[in-house]
Amino acid sequence: MLIDDLDRCLPDTAIETPEAVRLFVFTSRTAFVVAADEAMIEYAVRKHFPDLPDTTGPQTYARNYLEKLIQVPFRIPPLGVTETRIYVTLLLIGAELGEDSAEFGQLITVARERLKRPWTGGALDAAMIKEALGDKASRAQNALTLSDQIGPILASGTKGNPRQIKRFLNAPMFRQRTAEARGFGDDVKLPSLAKPMLAEQFLSRVFEQIATTAAASPKGICEDLVGLEAVAVEEKKPLDSLSKPTSQAKPGSDGKDTPKIKDVKQVKSAQLEEWLSSL
Repeated sequence: MLIDDLDRCLPDTAIETPEAVRLFVFTSRTAFVVAADEAMIEYAVRKHFPDLPDTTGPQTYARNYLEKLIQVPFRIPPLGVTETRIYVTLLLIGAELGEDSAEFGQLITVARERLKRPWTGGALDAAMIKEALGDKASRAQNALTLSDQIGPILASGTKGNPRQIKRFLNAPMFRQRTAEARGFGDDVKLPSLAKPMLAEQFLSRVFEQIATTAAASPKGICEDLVGLEAVAVEEKKPLDSLSKPTSQAKPGSDGKDTPKIKDVKQVKSAQLEEWLSSL
């Protein structure tokens, strides 16, 4: 029997379920697979038994409770950069072609082979996608480009959590379709849309400054962003130089200077450098 999402239950239910399982663990030819976040289950144990001491020897009572119930623990490791790129590619192509299509099924088979040894095989490339999808490969170009560009940031920003990766991708696809419904879908490209949304999700301070600057500009754009990208991509200067604007502010329609992105050096990191040079 498979018990999933136990960690999403209320604490009382999260305890009552494994207690019920304990009644059947010695039943012949019966096994239970419990999928849950250990930390949440430990919290439920502490909540259910509030008067127990915090620890017993080197471990907590909550951990001892789990170890007595779970005989074969298996911890799923987070996705690395290569796995994230493959996962993103499959999610985007599946949304484009339909997950039930025969071509997508062939691509799944190819992806599984790559995932057997992701540290040696690398992500999916154009040749593999062409072979799997045939005439429909052209519809997967955006997916391949986007997965290559946002994969490293998503892997680090989400700490390799597949649910968070999928949740992030849902947002730009929803916004793109909203733009299409409003009649300006051709002006909104998914790769370009994903970049500011990456900042919105993982570099909130930078995103707020970009949004404020764009809102105050008569053109509705953040002109400083182009200069910052040029520093990261073309000139390859240290991140310290990113705090210095690379373009002069231009007067707005009200005669005031357009605000600039400030204090970028306060959030400088490898993630920021990766984001500036992406897409």
